[in-house]
Amino acid sequence: MAKKSNAKANPHVIRYLKPLLIFGYGLIILIAVAILSRLAIVKTDTVLKNKVSSMASSLNVQMKLNLNSYLDRIETVSTLIFASEEAYTYDATNTALDEYDVLETENEITNKLYDLCTMDNFVDFGIVYSNNHTIGKISNGTKDQFGDKIYDLLSAIITNDRTYDGWAAGYRDNFKRIYYVKRLNDNAILVVSVYSTELAAVFNNPEALDGTEIRLTNPNNDIIYSSVSLKEAGTKLPDKIASAVGNETSAAIMDEDYLITVNESKNDWCVICSIPTEIILKEKNDMYKYIYIAAALIALIAVLIGTFLSVKITDPISDVVTNLDSKAHADQLTGLFNKRSFEENIEKRIEEGGVESRHAMLLIDVDSFNELKNKNDKAYSDNALKKVSEVLRNEFTQGELLGRTGEDEFGVFVSFDDMDKNSVKESAKSICEKLIECFHEEAEEEDALKLTVSIGVSLSAEKIKDYPKLYSTASTALETAKNRGKDTYVFYEKYLEGVLKK
Repeated sequence: MAKKSNAKANPHVIRYLKPLLIFGYGLIILIAVAILSRLAIVKTDTVLKNKVSSMASSLNVQMKLNLNSYLDRIETVSTLIFASEEAYTYDATNTALDEYDVLETENEITNKLYDLCTMDNFVDFGIVYSNNHTIGKISNGTKDQFGDKIYDLLSAIITNDRTYDGWAAGYRDNFKRIYYVKRLNDNAILVVSVYSTELAAVFNNPEALDGTEIRLTNPNNDIIYSSVSLKEAGTKLPDKIASAVGNETSAAIMDEDYLITVNESKNDWCVICSIPTEIILKEKNDMYKYIYIAAALIALIAVLIGTFLSVKITDPISDVVTNLDSKAHADQLTGLFNKRSFEENIEKRIEEGGVESRHAMLLIDVDSFNELKNKNDKAYSDNALKKVSEVLRNEFTQGELLGRTGEDEFGVFVSFDDMDKNSVKESAKSICEKLIECFHEEAEEEDALKLTVSIGVSLSAEKIKDYPKLYSTASTALETAKNRGKDTYVFYEKYLEGVLKK
């Protein structure tokens, strides 16, 4: 017999639907969170780079302004010497001057120079004449460095033809001092110098980014000052930084190793601020960590909410489907299998048992049900049918299949394992006798329904191995039992069909 196709809801499918919904929802949430996290990371990366670059550029500009301000101050202090006419008109090379006047003038100039010198921490603040004569504060270090050519060598520092002055750092490879030289007259120059270490105060900025390295270089990439180490003064700018900077004089550059900002200050000196990339990445990685933690928490909360909602959605559906499925399979009055489900389950049981299995089909009919129904109301007849189903439930275990196959007809399908044909028949006889006895006992009770039943039995054999044949033969036996006077049972035999035809 061809199997029937059932397009109906299955509670097992609903049970599988719940984890699928949870998994699908969780997967969607994870993908969404991953995409949002990636966007947040990209955005954070861009914002962080821009922020750090902006801060580094602002720092560099501030350092440049600080340096220019410091150098301008030295120049301003130097111009104060012109308040004394003798200072810029006196010429120590003039041999015609009176010796007394020379001493008095030089003494006056010296006092003026020392007065100005005390305003700042100058190493040198004096005047050198073309005959190498000096007045004011000219240190022994400067005298030793420039020797008997002090005037000519210092005069060479003057490179600005408009202001007649100039700056030098690392002059003759001495990076310990920074020199400022200004011409006073044809035979006199003002010499001012400071230690390069004084620039530490110039480049000290509490708002500087952690790990910022500040260097001041000349056009030859010689380091004039370094916040990394005083020993770097006089050395060349590190190759990686020099390569990144190239010929730039105002730029922000980021490569694999550094974020570098450069700004040109006075005298073609460059303030170079560099931050190792690993320091920037550390801050970025810390931010990434918080993003990942936040994303994980959001995903977890979303999955928990999704799980809760999935349960809330699928459980009622599952209950409804289970209820509908139960109603679709059960007879609404008695709760037993309806005819269709009874047939489907018997076919499945026969198929699972194989050719060697043995079964018995019992068809049970309520005697004189039409008379009972006509004499009483519908509730009374329904109650009679419920009573029959109750007796069947009490007498059979879950291993037997019970169904309502007609208005007043019930079916029982019993499987017998490891029994021969004779044993199966004897067991089936015992079942029938017990059922008839149960209805007799029910009828004897006070206020009980007076019911008797007729039973037709068909046993499975080689030629009776499917539901239609079992049902047909059991129905033949049942009809024979009814014809014999009811309240009895009959086993199907081949000759019964001939008897019924007569």
